[in-house]
Amino acid sequence: MKELNKDIKVIEYRPDESKNILKRKAKNLVKRFKFMIKYKNKFDFSASFATYSIVASFISRVASKIHAYGVMLITIPYLEMIKSK
Repeated sequence: MKELNKDIKVIEYRPDESKNILKRKAKNLVKRFKFMIKYKNKFDFSASFATYSIVASFISRVASKIHAYGVMLITIPYLEMIKSK
């Protein structure tokens, strides 16, 4: 993270980990709505590396019109191939 360009903004979204299911679901719902209001299409690009998570893909779709899922494994070899040409 320290090596990232200063123009890149990384936002980490973490769901609540309460053991009370109803409390956890309510808190997470409120957090999602707050995130939607604050970050709806505010970024040029968004990515979700948690391909197994429905919420993570939802958050990525909300943050930008251009989004990707699980790109780290695909992108690095592709970028190296492009740079070598």
